[in-house]
Amino acid sequence: MINSIMAFTMALMAFVSLASVIARRPWTIVIARRHNPPEVWSTPLFLETNLVITGAWAVLFAVAAALTVWAPAWLSLGYGIMLFIAGRKSPAVGAWYSQRRMRAMGLQP
Repeated sequence: MINSIMAFTMALMAFVSLASVIARRPWTIVIARRHNPPEVWSTPLFLETNLVITGAWAVLFAVAAALTVWAPAWLSLGYGIMLFIAGRKSPAVGAWYSQRRMRAMGLQP
């Protein structure tokens, strides 16, 4: 019963993440605004960075749903811990991605 609830929750989170990317309103923007000044919120790079990160979360949640259904409990637990750590590091990944893209565009980060 718990596994099916967890699998459904992870699948729902994957779906919502993917839908927010398709709608071009990634949910990670809410979090990213806490870590970035208002001047960058309306830039194309800010949106792009959040689309990429939300897309990555969609994949991570889909994998979590599959692991919950088909993998042993210890593996699902380990993956859940990894998701927690990824969540804590997500703002740093966004900053890294933005700086990398700025350099690729010939701009100073």
